[in-house]
Amino acid sequence: MKRDQVKERYKWKIEDIFTTDVDWEKCFAETEKSLKFSEYAGKLGNSDTLLDFFKRHDAFNIHFERLAVYAHMKKDEDASVSKYGAYYAKINALYSKYATELAFFEPEMAGMDSLSLSLCVCVCVCVCVLNIGMEGLMSFGIETHVYYR
Repeated sequence: MKRDQVKERYKWKIEDIFTTDVDWEKCFAETEKSLKFSEYAGKLGNSDTLLDFFKRHDAFNIHFERLAVYAHMKKDEDASVSKYGAYYAKINALYSKYATELAFFEPEMAGMDSLSLSLCVCVCVCVCVLNIGMEGLMSFGIETHVYYR
């Protein structure tokens, strides 16, 4: 059965991920530009730097997952459309770059003494919880007079 013969109710709502291919291509270009994790190599012993790394890593992964799901689903809709095969290939290439960029991470974290690592992670978690807590209070219109970063 060809895709145009399938009733709409049985089709993926892929436009909920990206409205158009142009949107996908724009997000891909921005995500590819953000792939600069190797600049953190040798610097993760500082809690501020580690927190920044985690935030950028999370942001990258959110975009990457959307890009990958869209590319995979579009390729699976009709394997004869070469454009979506190319999207899928671009995602695989981006993942390879991502893995290369992060090659330093595990050895660097494993090389830290446990006390330093625990302190860095603890500070990161506390800052995240504080930020989420304050943002949550402010979203309910509750005035806060506590400074946080």
